[in-house]
Amino acid sequence: MFCQFCGKELNFSDKVCSNCGAQVEGVMEENNTYHVENNNRVESHFQNENANNGKGPFKVFAIIGLALGIFSFVLSTIPFAGLCCFWIPGMVFSILGIKSKDNRGKAITGLVFSCVALLITALYIVLIVIGVLGANLDSNNIIFD
Repeated sequence: MFCQFCGKELNFSDKVCSNCGAQVEGVMEENNTYHVENNNRVESHFQNENANNGKGPFKVFAIIGLALGIFSFVLSTIPFAGLCCFWIPGMVFSILGIKSKDNRGKAITGLVFSCVALLITALYIVLIVIGVLGANLDSNNIIFD
């Protein structure tokens, strides 16, 4: 007898599949004959599905997120150049790249670099606002000798 959900071989006394946790109690024997004949097809289907986790667009998103994260961090250390906000697409691509099984570390690293670039950019904006407000306050105070 085989599980109809994951294809793992079961004992006839099993009520729950030990592999996927699906309830198998009440599965008729004629349904199990189908799974015995098509066991290879079921297993290959799940192997192919699991093999694609690290591939596809998420792998590319992780790499792009890492590149944009590092670029935005380096750019944010240059005064006024960090205001270009490359950390926004760096964060987006890194978050999408986290779904990649193989490149999850690259995506997380890109996300960290993007977050640090965001903090540096926010610090520059605060300093610019303080500088502008300070300059306006100083220009209003005219000193007469």
